Amino acid sequence: MTSVASSSSGVSNVGRVTGLGTGLDIESIIEQTMKAKQAPLNKLKQQQQLLTWKQDAYREQNTALSSLQDLVRDLRYETTFNTRKATTTNSQAVNATAAANSLSGTYSINVSQLATAAVNSSQTAMTIGSSLTGNYITEAVIDAEHNQFSIVVDGVAKTITLPPSAYGTYKMNPVTSSGEKSLDDLAGAIQTQLNGAGFAVPVYAKATTDNELVFYTKADGANHTLVMMDSASNNALGVIGFHNKATSKALVSEPLVLTPDQKIVIDSNNKKFKIALGDGSYQEVTLDEKDGGYTIAELAAEIETKVRALGGDYDKVRVSTTNYNQLCIETVADDNKPLSIKLGAASTADALDVLRFSDGVSSNTGQAGLNTSASLISQKDRFLNSDFFDTHYADPNDATKGVFSFSINGQSFTFNVSNTLDEIINGINSNTAAGVFAFYDSYKDKLVLTSTKTGDLNTNGPDIQITDSSNFLSQVLNITAAGEVSGKNAIVSINGYETQQQGNSFTMNNTTFNLTGLGLATITVAPDTTGIADKVQAFVDKYNTIIAAMNAEITETRAKVPGDKYAYYEPLTDDQRKELSEDQIKQWEEKAKQGVLHSDDILSGCLKTMRMDLASTRNVQTMMSGAALSGTINLSGANRFLVTFGNETREIQLDARSYSASEYDQLVKDVQQKMDAAFGQGSIQVALNGSNQLTMTTSGIKVSLNNGSSNSGLNLLGFNDGATLKPQVKSLAEIGITTATGSSAYAEKGKLYLDKDKLAAAIMEDPEGVIALLTNNGSVATEDGPTTDVSRQGIFYRLYDSIDATMKKINAEAGVAGSDSTQTVIGKQLTNIGKQITTTQDRLDAEESRLYTMYNNMDTMIARMNSQLSAILGMFDTGNSQ
Repeated sequence: MTSVASSSSGVSNVGRVTGLGTGLDIESIIEQTMKAKQAPLNKLKQQQQLLTWKQDAYREQNTALSSLQDLVRDLRYETTFNTRKATTTNSQAVNATAAANSLSGTYSINVSQLATAAVNSSQTAMTIGSSLTGNYITEAVIDAEHNQFSIVVDGVAKTITLPPSAYGTYKMNPVTSSGEKSLDDLAGAIQTQLNGAGFAVPVYAKATTDNELVFYTKADGANHTLVMMDSASNNALGVIGFHNKATSKALVSEPLVLTPDQKIVIDSNNKKFKIALGDGSYQEVTLDEKDGGYTIAELAAEIETKVRALGGDYDKVRVSTTNYNQLCIETVADDNKPLSIKLGAASTADALDVLRFSDGVSSNTGQAGLNTSASLISQKDRFLNSDFFDTHYADPNDATKGVFSFSINGQSFTFNVSNTLDEIINGINSNTAAGVFAFYDSYKDKLVLTSTKTGDLNTNGPDIQITDSSNFLSQVLNITAAGEVSGKNAIVSINGYETQQQGNSFTMNNTTFNLTGLGLATITVAPDTTGIADKVQAFVDKYNTIIAAMNAEITETRAKVPGDKYAYYEPLTDDQRKELSEDQIKQWEEKAKQGVLHSDDILSGCLKTMRMDLASTRNVQTMMSGAALSGTINLSGANRFLVTFGNETREIQLDARSYSASEYDQLVKDVQQKMDAAFGQGSIQVALNGSNQLTMTTSGIKVSLNNGSSNSGLNLLGFNDGATLKPQVKSLAEIGITTATGSSAYAEKGKLYLDKDKLAAAIMEDPEGVIALLTNNGSVATEDGPTTDVSRQGIFYRLYDSIDATMKKINAEAGVAGSDSTQTVIGKQLTNIGKQITTTQDRLDAEESRLYTMYNNMDTMIARMNSQLSAILGMFDTGNSQ
């Protein structure tokens, strides 16, 4: 398919004749004629397509170069490579994090004590744990016949006997007459006996503000069981408000009604609930409906009847009412170990809402500490020391009655008894200046304050300074300054030197050390050779990918049509496209696109420049300085020293004379002369800097200075024996970045290889030199100001500039996709060809119109002649017939 033909016309066919007069196929004649004239237009369109493909190919290369430039941009900077890494031999004792400016070195660190933060917490639980509350008492009479009862704690029974000194009448709080005994006094007398009873878990008694006695254990995370038992000889239980076998394992509802005679309706919508004992599964209970409803006492009896009817352990269930119109569900047991009770909602017609129990409530959970989201005043009887609330209470008419204050580390806090414990904790924690973190330990029922900083912060007193002006901390939370456990400093030995740190994290030589436990660890801080190698490898991989694609473009030739060595695959014409399938078109165009950048000067120049950049040797001058010279330098008795330059060692012998301070310049000239004579002019450059130090500079060759066998003058010149000037690396090959050599060099066309081990070794030996080789900006100070010495530039600086130059050339040639490219080289060519296409198309359209006009006229004339001939013949036919 090498011919070029197309039938394209911009002229309308309207009014065109089709050979009616002549009988000729005028359309076909004109179409064939125009195909022959179409070749120049098709040639222009093919040139246009080739230029467009070339433009696209350039832009693809520019995109690839841009990605390489982005990578190289960061690699130009010293910070990219100036990274350190800290390793540890024992992360269970010490970890470390190195910064870019960390000093390399090895640290032996022995941790004998970690830093801790100061802690102050409630000295005891703040609230009641398991408890058992009696009924309302108006008056309790204790005498010889009513002075004894038993308490069973976790299955162990103890008898409590009140002595004659406790006999008397105890009245409701508060008593009004002097000499009268209150329920608080009764609780005190009972407490005295409880203290001596020998319970494994301490049991306490107190009177509530509602004139009830409460027996309780402190909250300790356990769920203790309390059972009240009658005494064998006399009974004081009824006197103090308890019935026999009353247990802390009871479930008590919220009040159901306001008065005992008020009715509770049980109907088809609310007559079911579920109950489980101990570890057993739920059993469903259905209550009878009753016209007019139940009183609370009747309802208690109905519930007990239905539950006990379940049989087994359920026969031990007892249901009663309290003085506050609550339901109380408990079990009785001969072994004084009552079973726990759990209630659940029924799937239909649930009664728990009416019975004022919550779904899932269990007597086995006890009362574990506070409800931190409820107000303090609403839980006053839960606190072990509820006296605080006698003087701090909620008064709707006087908000100040409930206010209390305290300070922590000089920061003042003010709250109200209507606040919750959560609000108090949040208030403390939101004040960062207080320097503490507060939290509630629900298991131990304690408030805990921890310092936000570790270490011994105050050697003369508590680390957490507390002022308790309202006694809230001491009375309610049981926190005092005396309860603090002070913070401790970390004690560490660093390379044999013992010191202390307030925190478990500290910075030394710009390395951060984190103490994690006790023990010995060796921390090594060194250049991060792995990280640096990974960055260099990423560059090598990207570079190889880019140059492979670029080499493929410039070496790819135009594809030839099989069987015709002179014919190339050209862009398809419109007629040719009509003859091919989509796949055939795609395959053809892939061939036609080949070689559009063959031997391209821009890409070839880019490859050459980048190879030169990477293969170039950096002009490196290294210098060493001696100590500052002062006074007169007398070389009369010490004027010799050895210099090793590369592999050559020579003895330098200066004139045996003295140099005053004003003659230092002459000393420099004399030393320079001897160096030139020994190793060649300028091999080692000697100078005097502004600090009166002799300096020696060389380009890439190692220099060592040593004392001679005798009469050494090295120290007089400011240098120590063994002073060495190490040359910095000058080429990528020295750090392990190379190209192929030998027979494969040409085929691989500059592909890079990285020897990570060699690179790591070079970094460890001369990290500054490696970094300078890669990143130095080549800036040099001159009398006219700073300038750039390209010969001193790092490899990546050079490469970045070369890539940038190539991208600018491509932009000038082909532009950037999505932007105006009409002023680029290719853009101007495309504009010119576009104009030629328009002109050629107009000319072809005019020619086609001319042909149609010509054939139209000819056809019309012949049709007219035929008509005339027909008329003449008709006349002859008429004459003959006459």
